[in-house]
Amino acid sequence: MGLFKAQAGRVYNLEIRFNNHHLVPGQVIPMRRGAIELGGRPVTEAEEMLQEAERAAREADVAIVAVGLNQDWECECYDRDSMKLPGKSDELVQRVLAANPQTVVILQSGTPVELPFIRYLRCRDSASEDDIVHRQHPCCYSLFHGPKCRQSRRQRKCPNLCRTVRRNRQGPEKELRDFIKVELGAGEKKTCSVQLTMEAFAYSDTSANNSTVDAGDYKVLLESTSRDIKESVNMFIETKASLLEYPKLK
Repeated sequence: MGLFKAQAGRVYNLEIRFNNHHLVPGQVIPMRRGAIELGGRPVTEAEEMLQEAERAAREADVAIVAVGLNQDWECECYDRDSMKLPGKSDELVQRVLAANPQTVVILQSGTPVELPFIRYLRCRDSASEDDIVHRQHPCCYSLFHGPKCRQSRRQRKCPNLCRTVRRNRQGPEKELRDFIKVELGAGEKKTCSVQLTMEAFAYSDTSANNSTVDAGDYKVLLESTSRDIKESVNMFIETKASLLEYPKLK
């Protein structure tokens, strides 16, 4: 990135050269294609642009702010320095919100980002800050009631949403293993079920070159949200086995 002083109405010829000598010193340079993205914008101060956004927000009935990440920040084999939005995106959102509470924030991101302004989110004016993320999942706007889970010898049947917890090995506290999607009209009631086969308890085991199921205690949770547990079922797998075998269930 650099600065170039241009004159209005004048045509400039630009030459771009690319090489990777500095990337592999003393080695044979692989025959690979390179890519360069060329762009430009007027030189401006960030504070001036923030103030301009504030003025526009105050004069508008509804303000719309679009922030997020693009290919400059998201790509394969690339580690980001932080989880924050680039530049002064967070400050932009908060200053526009302060100038006009009637603000819509459009977030475009293919990877996780910090959202310090999420406390201003008005989820139907009914959710607390602590509940916003897990309770406002688009699949959880309706209220679901779960009956008792029915279990069989070789598989577990649970209605609605089930998560599995592995307590005998390191890993996340909960893992989503299966779910079902249904369409309900207003006031409509429907019974549905999810069948958890042994694949739901397996993980990729590179040492065995197969999917493995660990022996031990498991708990199947029926939830309408990640914090609203409707029902739980304890189960025990006697022996460790790959999916080519079939461990006994109790």
